[in-house]
Amino acid sequence: MSPSPISSIGLLAGPAEFSRLSKAIAVPGLLHDLAAFIGRLADHELTEPVVSRTMEGYRLLRVSRRVLRSVVNCGIIYQLGGDPRYARCAIENLKAAAGFSDWNPAHFLDVGEMCCAFALGLDWLHDAMSAEERTAIEDALIRLGLDVGLADPNAWFITSTNNWNAVCNGGLAMGALAVRHRRPDLAEKLVARCIQQLPLHGNNYAPEGAFIEGSMYWAYGTVYHALAVESLLRATGSTHGLDALPGFRESADYMSHIVGPTGEFYPYYDARAERIPLPALAWFGRHFDNPTATRAEAADIRRVIGGPLEPVLWLENRCFALSLLWLKTEHLADTTRLPLTWSGDGPNPVAFWRTDWTHEAVWVGAKGGKATLSHGHLDAGSFVFEAGGVRWAIDCGMEEYHRIEAMGINLWGKDRWTLFRLGPESHSIPRIDDAAPNPEGDCPRIEWLDTAYPRVSFDLSALYPGTVNRLHRTIAAGAAGRTTWRDDVAGLAPGRTYRFTWVTTAEVSVDGPCVVLTQGGRSLRLAATCAHPVAAGVVDGAVLIKPHDSPTPGLKRIEFAVVAPGGAFSLEITAELAPTPV
Repeated sequence: MSPSPISSIGLLAGPAEFSRLSKAIAVPGLLHDLAAFIGRLADHELTEPVVSRTMEGYRLLRVSRRVLRSVVNCGIIYQLGGDPRYARCAIENLKAAAGFSDWNPAHFLDVGEMCCAFALGLDWLHDAMSAEERTAIEDALIRLGLDVGLADPNAWFITSTNNWNAVCNGGLAMGALAVRHRRPDLAEKLVARCIQQLPLHGNNYAPEGAFIEGSMYWAYGTVYHALAVESLLRATGSTHGLDALPGFRESADYMSHIVGPTGEFYPYYDARAERIPLPALAWFGRHFDNPTATRAEAADIRRVIGGPLEPVLWLENRCFALSLLWLKTEHLADTTRLPLTWSGDGPNPVAFWRTDWTHEAVWVGAKGGKATLSHGHLDAGSFVFEAGGVRWAIDCGMEEYHRIEAMGINLWGKDRWTLFRLGPESHSIPRIDDAAPNPEGDCPRIEWLDTAYPRVSFDLSALYPGTVNRLHRTIAAGAAGRTTWRDDVAGLAPGRTYRFTWVTTAEVSVDGPCVVLTQGGRSLRLAATCAHPVAAGVVDGAVLIKPHDSPTPGLKRIEFAVVAPGGAFSLEITAELAPTPV
């Protein structure tokens, strides 16, 4: 790898790209509106105080992300317009971080993100820095980032299989490329290590794109995976196969389908329901020439830039402005009919389908897997369900880490399954008496039927080893928007109570073995069918939530209970939306 001159720009975009983009945003259209919105984000950065080394619990991550946000927002606007105020704002944040005692290597994500910020800052803002500033920023990147990243060859993040791998190895590689003119030895080592180890993060996408860690960590890990691929391609002329890992390309379709008609994610594992911008999806659209990915992200960009500025300033959205570099607007003229179904097998298998792509569509999301995967919840067999513009079956999503940790709760160990949002109480999964499901229970997808009436089945027997011989859950689409859940149970001892649970925030009324949900001016009827008596009931979520749990106002758990008769039995629940009131 030969050193590059200090004046070169091009880690993600060089002078030619920025020149073309400057012309493109001058023409009325989505890129013009997006650039104007990013300009407002950059204007806000000018009003923010310079960062200081402020810890949040044991993390410095918010500070690293503040620096990255300022570099991305201000760096792009500076490159497009040349206004030195924006460059100076980002440079001052880089100088402040360069003066820190360390970047908190005990939580190495903090270092990885800071390295990314410094790499992009040096790349995009070099001509606005004095020679002294540039040297100081480079020195800090080497001393506080790259040298620390090489200090322990056995550091766990190096061979991690989760998002830490992409963030830390990817961030370090980007930082190394930014100073390769000074330290080609560091660049050689860290780039080679990234190329060798990033495929371990790629295992999260295999074999078919169902990302193991769910939507939020797809957004996080994948943007760093994409940043590494893009930087390596531009610096070395090759992606080194890091964009061809099994399921990586297909995961863009997974992210298009994991969003329901209401615009919210299926927030299984550690995730939130709110659909956040996904700049990596725009990169997938461009890199793989995938119009579906581009169209999905473009639709969300229109939503975002038509709304308030504040949500995009949340640090989760620190890379939002990269969409301006990556959005391939030629794809927006594509009129290919989008697929209505998607399923991916693997350690955490999922399935999605919808009746159409309108807000009123019937939409199902369902999953298997097991709880002890990275960022897992006790949710194998759970589902979300929408119809008529309403989410009728919900997943509560994640707990906020710092709040829980500050209470002394071991979020990552012995206390994890006692938390309402992470344990079994908040998920629409089968329950047997009051027995806790087995967190190690591996629940595979055993059938996927991709037809006009899709159907998926999961083997949930491992949730209750020694209690049932067989527990299969099948979810199937039917005519006229009807959806049916069928649980087939065998080997459950007579007298034990089997419960089909459905978590919702709708109003609920019980009528024998039937339940009617009302919300948003619509009604959904759930009808139970079984060869044995079924008792329907409702549990108020307030009695399930402990003082340390985040509140979930209006939450209820519907239960359809069958006392096991001995031998095999099936319990079927059919959901049907009532006609729209006249």
